[in-house]
Amino acid sequence: MPMIGLITNVSVSGSAQAELARGLGEAIGLIPGKSEDKLMLKIEGESAMYFKGRDDLPAAYVWVDVAGKAEEEVYKRFGAAVTALLGKVLAIPRFNVFLTVREIPLWVVDGE
Repeated sequence: MPMIGLITNVSVSGSAQAELARGLGEAIGLIPGKSEDKLMLKIEGESAMYFKGRDDLPAAYVWVDVAGKAEEEVYKRFGAAVTALLGKVLAIPRFNVFLTVREIPLWVVDGE
């Protein structure tokens, strides 16, 4: 089960949230063995964030936790898709989007 978290200082309307959920669901499919079917999302808008010492620059931090491993190039394609999505939906410049990936060696679901 992959988990994607998104925190931004930009307001995220209901329709933008739905568009982000759809787009992130598509993007996770770029990682082999991952799909929207088991994806969990956390989308948080209007968060107090400072970037370059300022609180008025649109910015976002995205993290993805995935079970297993993938090639660096896979994560770069995923990151490019997410960055483009945030630019399209929330008008966040690509150089104001930061993304981290954690490969989780063990993931417990349903107590197992």
